[in-house]
Amino acid sequence: MKTFRLAALSLAALALLPGLAQVQALTVTFTNQNSAAVPNSNIWVMFGGQNNGTLAGTLTYSGTAQPIVFGTSYLLSNIANQTAQLSAATAGKICIAYGVSMTGTSTQLGNPDFQPNSSDPVSQARWDKVEYSQFTGTLPSSGWNLSAADFFSIPLEINTYLSGILVGTEGWHPLTPTATVFQSLGNLSSGSPSQAYAVITGTTPSGTLNSVPVTFGQQTLKILRIINPNNVSTAVANPYNSLAPYVAFTSTSTGGLNSVTVHGTYGGATPPSGAVLPAAAYSNQDYDFTGSISPAGDLILTGSGTANINTGSNPVVGAQTLTVQAADLPNGIYTGTPNYYLNSYQNGTVALQNSNCIYDQVLSDYLAGMNMGLVATSGTDPRTGVTAGQVLGLETTDAWYSTGPTYGADQQLTPEQLFGTLQPKGNYYNQFAGYLAPIYDAYGFPYTDKLAKPLLNTTPGAADTIEIVILPDQGQVASVETPGSRQLNKKISRFGSTKSALRVDSRARVQADDLKLQLSIDHPTIGDLTVRLISPRGKVFRIHNRTGGEGNDIAYGATPLDGNSEVVVNGTWRLEIKDRNRPVEGHLLNWALIFPEE
Repeated sequence: MKTFRLAALSLAALALLPGLAQVQALTVTFTNQNSAAVPNSNIWVMFGGQNNGTLAGTLTYSGTAQPIVFGTSYLLSNIANQTAQLSAATAGKICIAYGVSMTGTSTQLGNPDFQPNSSDPVSQARWDKVEYSQFTGTLPSSGWNLSAADFFSIPLEINTYLSGILVGTEGWHPLTPTATVFQSLGNLSSGSPSQAYAVITGTTPSGTLNSVPVTFGQQTLKILRIINPNNVSTAVANPYNSLAPYVAFTSTSTGGLNSVTVHGTYGGATPPSGAVLPAAAYSNQDYDFTGSISPAGDLILTGSGTANINTGSNPVVGAQTLTVQAADLPNGIYTGTPNYYLNSYQNGTVALQNSNCIYDQVLSDYLAGMNMGLVATSGTDPRTGVTAGQVLGLETTDAWYSTGPTYGADQQLTPEQLFGTLQPKGNYYNQFAGYLAPIYDAYGFPYTDKLAKPLLNTTPGAADTIEIVILPDQGQVASVETPGSRQLNKKISRFGSTKSALRVDSRARVQADDLKLQLSIDHPTIGDLTVRLISPRGKVFRIHNRTGGEGNDIAYGATPLDGNSEVVVNGTWRLEIKDRNRPVEGHLLNWALIFPEE
């Protein structure tokens, strides 16, 4: 007879979708949980971004109410109640720095310089940023995200609230000590002569003041930030693993694994001034391309746009061939924006880069697959829908990135199922993103949103407040095991997914059927819901799949999980609830895992 102990819920992450839009300002608040090390009087806040003309907001600073000024630094202790009101900003950034006022704002980047050997004094400080676009009225959905696509420096968290109720969270699972993250990411470039272009150290008194000491080999460095491989200076050899061997492996793969069917829908965009492509290249349409890597190492994508239900009478692009040359491809996988050449409509070749047309999206589908290790993998699809048991490398790109019902209850490949788990060699993927993706809800490479949706919705009516939390460096307690489950009462998102995470440490492997789930969901129509539980290694347990009717709830007191195989317990468990398109609301009340007594 086995007895069980309970591991209770830790940090929850809730995905949101737009609510009723109305004109109102968003309240932005700052919470400093690292005040013991860096007080508010030593933290500077700056509103930046690429389109400063749209920035509109107010705050009270040193007792005076005033408009927020693009590129101006504000001392956190002097911002009244650490609160600002933000009406609008496009491609905005809120930068947070320890100990140094941010005055060297780049008009192109909208933030200080973060590269080594910079003349910007903020480069010798720890600083990080939150990115956002905030609209009012009936304009497109507003959203905020955390990003490590440039670098990682300060652990942050963002939370959204509506009428004082927490409705969304993006952050860590749980917070990993900053020194551990610096060590793990720094090790990816360790031993390279160019490591100093990835591991940025403090070399001045101000630079070392709030740095984090990390030892590599026999040398202890005062770390300020770790640069993402897609942003390492082109003046040096990239110190991270070269993806050239992955490109070569793909070009010589057999059994159809060299060829990828790139299929999806392009939403359309406004053609830029002086566009060299016809308007059809910016029209909403589906697309079908085939991508392969030639023996010479060139990426070649051939196909066309096709009509879909949304295009009406809009034209679609004809047959075209995109080529990324071998010299540009390995590093272009990291950056996501390599130069590519397009057979033009006028007998010649058009060179493009990051032009926001349909061809950019086609290219991004392929490159995101290489970042995650999906291209040319012989691993099988772990999902339970129509793709079950199929070789992932033979699936279309829309199957890779799908969250739709076609793919069963398991609608999204998890970070634990991607990256290094897919390829025969450990360096055939973006290792920087592969480390961060399972532990942090942040953009780890340019196309992270094909893997997940690391974005909190702040469209008026969906949220009225966003909290930016500056987290401590030391991390959290090693275990979250408690005598009972914690009450959540989290609203289940309509038309989308509700996610919640549970971190488990210091537990032994167990048989799946020895692990029990406690779960309580209050919902008027549970036939609309799918519920799945995902283990730290990506094993998916289907808990509920649109059964039951109205007036029922989901309640498991201590229900064993299905399966007789061993399960790795330690790590982050994720509960995911999906609700189909009906205007009814429910709540995730609580959940917990119950382990056999050791």
